[in-house]
Amino acid sequence: MKVLFVATVVQKHIMEFHIPYLKMFKDHGWETAVAARNDYENPADCHIPYCDHYYDIPFERSPFKTGNLKAYKELKKVIDDGHYDIIHCHTPVGAALTRLAAEDARKKGTKVFYTAHGFHFYDGAPLVNWLTYYPVEKWLAHKTDVIITINKEDYHRAKKKFKAGKVVYVPGVGIDLSRFESKPYIREKKRKELGFKEDDLLLLSVGELIERKNHRVVLEAIGKLKEKEFYKHLHYIICGIGVLEDELKELCKTLGISDHVHFLGYRNDISDICNAADVFVFMSYQEGLPVALMEAMACGLPVICSKVRGNTDLIDDGKNGLFAEKKADDVGRKIEELAENPEKRKAISLAAEKTIKRFDLTSVEEKMMKIYKSSENAGGGYDGLTEVLETQKIRKEFGIPLNAMALLSVGEVNTNKNHRLVINALGKIKNNNLYYVIVGKGPLMEEEKALADGLGIGDHVIFTGYRNDVSRFYKMADIFVFPSLREGLSLSMMEAMASSLPCVASRIRGNEDLLQGSRLLFKSNDVDDLIKKLRLAIKPEVQEKEIKHNDRNIRKFSIENTTQKMWELYSFYNPKI
Repeated sequence: MKVLFVATVVQKHIMEFHIPYLKMFKDHGWETAVAARNDYENPADCHIPYCDHYYDIPFERSPFKTGNLKAYKELKKVIDDGHYDIIHCHTPVGAALTRLAAEDARKKGTKVFYTAHGFHFYDGAPLVNWLTYYPVEKWLAHKTDVIITINKEDYHRAKKKFKAGKVVYVPGVGIDLSRFESKPYIREKKRKELGFKEDDLLLLSVGELIERKNHRVVLEAIGKLKEKEFYKHLHYIICGIGVLEDELKELCKTLGISDHVHFLGYRNDISDICNAADVFVFMSYQEGLPVALMEAMACGLPVICSKVRGNTDLIDDGKNGLFAEKKADDVGRKIEELAENPEKRKAISLAAEKTIKRFDLTSVEEKMMKIYKSSENAGGGYDGLTEVLETQKIRKEFGIPLNAMALLSVGEVNTNKNHRLVINALGKIKNNNLYYVIVGKGPLMEEEKALADGLGIGDHVIFTGYRNDVSRFYKMADIFVFPSLREGLSLSMMEAMASSLPCVASRIRGNEDLLQGSRLLFKSNDVDDLIKKLRLAIKPEVQEKEIKHNDRNIRKFSIENTTQKMWELYSFYNPKI
């Protein structure tokens, strides 16, 4: 089995969020691949764990850059050549190009998952965001089997407005609570290393130095606290790099707070710094579901944050954190409230640690595995990993390529079941992508094998003999073919219908009862009409309609329905019942 993860960049996305999921697939025996731009300063540093194949795709971050045309062409080749079972795409540009490039692959059975790490359109977003991104995401939803949202606002909007196969909510990408947890023994050591005293009040922010993270309002708030008694012990640590670094440092000079603000740059010891800090401040204008905030909560830090999408999924105001307006005065008031009330900090800290447990990486991985396993789409009948694994095993056993179209017949190999008609039809069609599997044994097996060999399609006609695991073959097949000359009411075709298979069948008594109104009934024993119906049946849009049609029809043949009718008969003729 093969899975492809796609994102715009490696270092700042794949490495940050998706290594646990690549490991998860590897642990299940899958072949893994990543397609993303190598954004390391030194390209040679790009080493992706649990990745069997890496494709450096020149994605541009802006959707308006012409370089994305080249990226699309390269990505499409990777997808078309790779024959992936699952493609999971991330980031707006990477995901948009992936879903366009995967159209042909989806027709062959590839399932496309898209995780929206925070739509660029949200309550209060600039109009340009809505005009640019909303129509595109709504359109691309039709090309997506599963949309995964990581906050409730995005989930409700996508569920209501987007026509994807399925929309689900997963609480973020998960954090490793074993790495981010309260570790009091680290506090003193890390403070000493950073040059702070035990009685200093340390505020911490983690995030890029960009406009969206809004570090400016925190600096302005600190500037308004200079007259407070606790200010002399107050220090603000910022971990992150970005284009606004010089501007923010200049603002510190203007506000006269440079001695109390410390720019630590990019750090790989965030967990330890969280344990050294007293309060986490996170005043972003926009978030999906912020990992930095979750990590701080996991370390037991009381939080002051903006009331925006993503943050609101994590914080219950006054209980496990405090919301502040994106204004210096209000941020300053909340800092003062926590600075002067250690007991409140402790209470919020305990509540935050309790809240964040449901966002643990293990819990999220389990939920993602369930989604991969049971992602129903508009076409119905997709059992995710379980079904794909079964399909792989049985196709491998009989030498059927995963991307081939498998026809299935179940029944004794005799004159009445008329498998010969299908073999003759395939001999005329001569489509190398078609395989015909016959589950059953009987007196005509050797004769029909010779017929297939004589028509030059012996490798594409497979006789399995008697099997006691027929249900696995229904899962493996794409189309059920039933060319019988006579039937009462075929159990095998009912099982195929219940397994969500489109059924091509002879127009005879019994078959007509089951498939009434189907476009795939052919004239009995007419090879040319069978060929016509087979060519129709391999079209995805026809399969989708026939599966829905069969699902409706088969319900009246359920055991519950038939036993009820029998009970009514028994009751009518025996009043004692």
